[in-house]
Amino acid sequence: MESVRKQSIQSTAIQITGSVIGALSTIFIYPMDLSLYGIYGFLTNTASLLVPFISLGFSAVLLRYYPYFEAPEKKHHGFFGFIFTGYAFGIIFFTIAFALLFPWIQHLLSNADPQNGPFAIYILPITILYVVFELFSTISINHQRITVPAFFVFLMKLILPALFILCIKHYLDRIGFVWMICLYYICVILMMIYYLKKIGKWKVSFEKSAFNHPMRNQMFRFAVYSILGGASAILALRMDSILVTSLKGSEANGLFTLAIFISNVAFIPASALTDSLNAAVSSFSKKNSIEDLKLIYSKSSSNMLIPTLWISLCIYCGFLSLSELMPNTEKVALIHPVILWLLLARIADAATGVNHHILTYSRYYPIELYLLLLMAVLNISFNYIWIPKYGIEGAAFATFSSICIYNILKTILVYLKLRIHPISGSLWKILLLGVVIAILFSPFHFPFHPLLTILILSGCITILFLGGVYFLKLSAEFNQMIQSLIEKTLMRK
Repeated sequence: MESVRKQSIQSTAIQITGSVIGALSTIFIYPMDLSLYGIYGFLTNTASLLVPFISLGFSAVLLRYYPYFEAPEKKHHGFFGFIFTGYAFGIIFFTIAFALLFPWIQHLLSNADPQNGPFAIYILPITILYVVFELFSTISINHQRITVPAFFVFLMKLILPALFILCIKHYLDRIGFVWMICLYYICVILMMIYYLKKIGKWKVSFEKSAFNHPMRNQMFRFAVYSILGGASAILALRMDSILVTSLKGSEANGLFTLAIFISNVAFIPASALTDSLNAAVSSFSKKNSIEDLKLIYSKSSSNMLIPTLWISLCIYCGFLSLSELMPNTEKVALIHPVILWLLLARIADAATGVNHHILTYSRYYPIELYLLLLMAVLNISFNYIWIPKYGIEGAAFATFSSICIYNILKTILVYLKLRIHPISGSLWKILLLGVVIAILFSPFHFPFHPLLTILILSGCITILFLGGVYFLKLSAEFNQMIQSLIEKTLMRK
């Protein structure tokens, strides 16, 4: 667990730093050329949407079934070769389909905006590079090396604004800008292969036994389930942005996207912890070690909730001051209630721990597909009902409602099937502490410079909330981390 905690802390630090850089770039650099930003967003968002389909669900197969083939001295019995073959088929099929559909895609893009037509061809290389990057990221996570892919994502957030500035200053044209992004991912993929070889985790072989393994059909079924699940998740989590644009316009969607970006910052530590626990949950599920799953489930909920709730409190209480530092202050300030609902959705995600992984790696995994489909239907329905009436606040409430229902149903299902749950006395105390601090500080708005106000509020919230968690001993892992930091600080002195 020490290694997991260290990886989680490192990954969290990298992701938070990357989010800060991304936020600064979004505010001060990308608006300098909105057309270029639109092209970049179109290409990368399209690639992200296509990744689950092109990988043919083999990313999830890699994480779930690796423990069954774990034998480095035998090159994992050809398991990685089996996975690579699945990815290769997906990439080949996508390339053929793209070539056949390319005239139609280019025509469609040109009709929407003539400037977009020449960039249609770049959907192919960027998407393939995204797929391959996801493959090696999954392999790294599988070996509990979550810091490596997190670092390369962070590095892109440094390079991207630099490329924007070069393009704005006419040192680089737009085609060159796209090619530089492709070149970056090529270099990153090669570096990840080198890293895996260096640490002795590159054990790739192609063995016939892997393709005739008794679990082969089961793995194929799980891959199909993962594709369908990924499609449902995309519908559930991305449709709100599409509907906001179609029902309320692009400016409303810009504000909603800004609110999503800000609220997602609160979940970064929880996401890092989830990634670090992924392999452990898979291993315990394979061994059917219910007691270990129960322990990791209970601890994950508290340890994911603490940083999520802390950051959420800082964001919500300090947002009005933050909006004063941003362009279009009056419009940005209006998304304060939107951010509240989105932050509550992230808190609900964190409080229910690793229920997704426990369900995914159990024999009951097909049921989650139905839950994802239900969440997609609920989110789309709620958006259609509430966006026309309440605008982007209605979209945020739709997201909160569908995510809460989804997580409650998952938690109930895990309890009914495995008799384990994440609820504990510490969890309720953490939530109560957060509510009290929110009531105390949300009305505060000091008559100082906005930055100073943010620092004062964040400092007070940090001392009261994290101090309360520590002195009330609501998380043994959190207390151990704080004590370790104190000891290291004292040793340096």
